Amino acid sequence: MTMALYRHRPKTDGAAPILALDFSHNMLSRGAQKFAPHNIVPIEADALHLPLADNSVDLVTSAFGFRNLANYEEGLAELFRVLRPGGQIGILDCNQPSGAVGALYSLYFKKILPRLGGMISGERGAYSYLPASVERFPRPPRMKQLIREAGFEDAAWTGYTFGTAGLYRGTKP
Repeated sequence: MTMALYRHRPKTDGAAPILALDFSHNMLSRGAQKFAPHNIVPIEADALHLPLADNSVDLVTSAFGFRNLANYEEGLAELFRVLRPGGQIGILDCNQPSGAVGALYSLYFKKILPRLGGMISGERGAYSYLPASVERFPRPPRMKQLIREAGFEDAAWTGYTFGTAGLYRGTKP
Protein backbone atom coordinates (compact mmCIF):
# COMPACT_ATOMS: atom_id res chain seq x y z
CA MET A 1 0.00 0.00 0.00
CA THR A 2 1.52 3.29 -0.99
CA MET A 3 0.69 6.11 1.39
CA ALA A 4 1.63 9.73 1.11
CA LEU A 5 2.44 11.42 4.37
CA TYR A 6 2.69 15.18 4.44
CA ARG A 7 4.69 17.14 6.94
CA HIS A 8 4.02 20.78 7.59
CA ARG A 9 5.00 22.61 4.42
CA PRO A 10 5.79 26.25 5.26
CA LYS A 11 5.41 28.84 2.53
CA THR A 12 9.14 29.22 2.20
CA ASP A 13 11.80 27.56 0.09
CA GLY A 14 12.52 25.09 2.91
CA ALA A 15 9.31 23.10 2.46
CA ALA A 16 9.23 19.72 4.18
CA PRO A 17 9.21 16.72 1.85
CA ILE A 18 6.25 14.52 1.08
CA LEU A 19 6.90 10.98 2.28
CA ALA A 20 5.84 8.15 -0.05
CA LEU A 21 5.62 4.97 1.98
CA ASP A 22 5.19 1.44 0.65
CA PHE A 23 6.35 -2.00 1.79
CA SER A 24 7.13 -2.92 -1.84
CA HIS A 25 10.64 -1.98 -2.88
CA ASN A 26 9.64 -2.42 -6.54
CA MET A 27 6.76 0.06 -6.24
CA LEU A 28 9.04 2.68 -4.73
CA SER A 29 11.72 2.04 -7.36
CA ARG A 30 9.19 2.48 -10.14
CA GLY A 31 8.13 5.81 -8.67
CA ALA A 32 11.64 7.15 -8.05
CA GLN A 33 11.87 9.14 -11.29
CA LYS A 34 8.52 10.77 -10.61
CA PHE A 35 9.41 11.55 -6.99
CA ALA A 36 12.74 13.34 -7.51
CA PRO A 37 11.59 16.67 -8.97
CA HIS A 38 8.79 17.04 -6.42
CA ASN A 39 10.61 16.76 -3.09
CA ILE A 40 9.06 13.34 -2.43
CA VAL A 41 11.06 10.95 -0.26
CA PRO A 42 10.41 7.20 -0.68
CA ILE A 43 10.32 5.09 2.49
CA GLU A 44 10.13 1.31 2.41
CA ALA A 45 8.11 0.26 5.46
CA ASP A 46 5.08 -1.57 6.77
CA ALA A 47 2.01 0.65 7.29
CA LEU A 48 1.35 -1.12 10.60
CA HIS A 49 4.80 -0.08 11.90
CA LEU A 50 5.59 3.36 10.48
CA PRO A 51 9.19 4.50 11.03
CA LEU A 52 8.00 7.97 12.03
CA ALA A 53 7.85 9.86 15.30
CA ASP A 54 4.59 10.40 17.13
CA ASN A 55 2.74 13.56 16.06
CA SER A 56 5.07 14.16 13.11
CA VAL A 57 2.87 14.47 10.00
CA ASP A 58 -0.05 16.67 9.01
CA LEU A 59 -1.89 14.53 6.46
CA VAL A 60 -1.94 10.87 5.44
CA THR A 61 -3.50 9.78 2.16
CA SER A 62 -3.95 6.29 0.78
CA ALA A 63 -5.54 5.27 -2.51
CA PHE A 64 -6.82 1.75 -3.08
CA GLY A 65 -4.45 0.08 -0.67
CA PHE A 66 -5.76 0.41 2.88
CA ARG A 67 -8.08 -2.57 2.37
CA ASN A 68 -4.97 -4.74 1.88
CA LEU A 69 -3.75 -4.21 5.45
CA ALA A 70 -3.71 -7.28 7.67
CA ASN A 71 -5.45 -5.37 10.47
CA TYR A 72 -7.53 -2.23 9.87
CA GLU A 73 -7.71 -1.26 13.55
CA GLU A 74 -3.91 -1.41 13.91
CA GLY A 75 -3.49 0.55 10.68
CA LEU A 76 -5.79 3.33 11.88
CA ALA A 77 -4.08 3.38 15.30
CA GLU A 78 -0.71 3.79 13.59
CA LEU A 79 -2.00 6.64 11.42
CA PHE A 80 -3.44 8.30 14.54
CA ARG A 81 -0.08 7.94 16.29
CA VAL A 82 1.97 9.69 13.59
CA LEU A 83 -0.52 12.51 12.91
CA ARG A 84 -0.17 15.82 14.68
CA PRO A 85 -3.24 17.17 16.48
CA GLY A 86 -5.47 18.61 13.76
CA GLY A 87 -3.94 16.22 11.21
CA GLN A 88 -6.19 14.40 8.80
CA ILE A 89 -6.53 11.08 7.01
CA GLY A 90 -7.93 10.54 3.53
CA ILE A 91 -8.46 6.90 2.55
CA LEU A 92 -9.78 6.31 -0.96
CA ASP A 93 -10.81 2.71 -1.49
CA CYS A 94 -13.24 0.31 -3.14
CA ASN A 95 -16.62 -0.59 -1.72
CA GLN A 96 -19.26 -3.24 -2.36
CA PRO A 97 -22.51 -1.27 -2.86
CA SER A 98 -25.88 -2.66 -1.82
CA GLY A 99 -29.20 -2.99 -3.64
CA ALA A 100 -29.64 -3.46 -7.38
CA VAL A 101 -26.39 -1.64 -8.18
CA GLY A 102 -24.60 -3.93 -5.75
CA ALA A 103 -26.05 -7.04 -7.37
CA LEU A 104 -24.96 -5.94 -10.86
CA TYR A 105 -21.59 -4.82 -9.57
CA SER A 106 -21.07 -8.13 -7.79
CA LEU A 107 -21.87 -10.08 -10.96
CA TYR A 108 -19.38 -8.01 -12.96
CA PHE A 109 -16.74 -7.90 -10.24
CA LYS A 110 -16.80 -11.58 -9.26
CA LYS A 111 -17.61 -13.30 -12.57
CA ILE A 112 -16.82 -11.12 -15.57
CA LEU A 113 -13.79 -9.10 -14.41
CA PRO A 114 -11.66 -12.09 -13.31
CA ARG A 115 -12.25 -13.87 -16.62
CA LEU A 116 -11.81 -10.84 -18.84
CA GLY A 117 -8.85 -9.46 -16.88
CA GLY A 118 -7.24 -12.90 -16.81
CA MET A 119 -7.63 -13.34 -20.56
CA ILE A 120 -6.08 -9.94 -21.29
CA SER A 121 -3.28 -10.01 -18.73
CA GLY A 122 -2.70 -13.71 -18.26
CA GLU A 123 -2.96 -13.09 -14.49
CA ARG A 124 -6.44 -14.23 -13.45
CA GLY A 125 -5.37 -14.49 -9.81
CA ALA A 126 -4.86 -10.74 -9.57
CA TYR A 127 -8.41 -10.16 -10.78
CA SER A 128 -9.80 -12.71 -8.35
CA TYR A 129 -7.91 -11.15 -5.43
CA LEU A 130 -9.45 -7.71 -6.03
CA PRO A 131 -13.11 -8.72 -5.47
CA ALA A 132 -12.10 -10.86 -2.47
CA SER A 133 -10.25 -7.93 -0.86
CA VAL A 134 -13.20 -5.59 -1.46
CA GLU A 135 -15.65 -8.11 -0.03
CA ARG A 136 -13.50 -8.42 3.13
CA PHE A 137 -13.18 -4.62 3.56
CA PRO A 138 -15.65 -3.05 6.03
CA ARG A 139 -18.66 -1.26 4.55
CA PRO A 140 -18.87 2.53 5.14
CA PRO A 141 -20.84 2.45 8.43
CA ARG A 142 -18.39 -0.02 9.98
CA MET A 143 -15.31 1.70 8.58
CA LYS A 144 -16.46 5.06 9.95
CA GLN A 145 -16.98 3.36 13.32
CA LEU A 146 -13.41 2.00 13.20
CA ILE A 147 -12.11 5.48 12.35
CA ARG A 148 -13.95 6.95 15.36
CA GLU A 149 -12.80 4.11 17.64
CA ALA A 150 -9.19 4.86 16.63
CA GLY A 151 -9.70 8.35 18.09
CA PHE A 152 -10.49 10.40 14.98
CA GLU A 153 -13.24 12.99 14.90
CA ASP A 154 -15.54 13.91 12.02
CA ALA A 155 -15.39 10.44 10.46
CA ALA A 156 -17.00 10.70 7.04
CA TRP A 157 -17.39 8.79 3.78
CA THR A 158 -18.21 10.17 0.35
CA GLY A 159 -19.18 7.57 -2.23
CA TYR A 160 -18.21 7.77 -5.89
CA THR A 161 -19.28 5.84 -9.01
CA PHE A 162 -22.56 4.53 -7.57
CA GLY A 163 -20.84 3.68 -4.29
CA THR A 164 -18.24 1.33 -5.81
CA ALA A 165 -15.50 3.52 -4.33
CA GLY A 166 -15.37 6.20 -1.69
CA LEU A 167 -13.23 8.56 0.35
CA TYR A 168 -13.01 8.13 4.12
CA ARG A 169 -11.91 11.14 6.16
CA GLY A 170 -11.11 11.81 9.79
CA THR A 171 -9.32 14.40 11.91
CA LYS A 172 -7.10 13.86 14.92
CA PRO A 173 -8.32 16.09 17.78
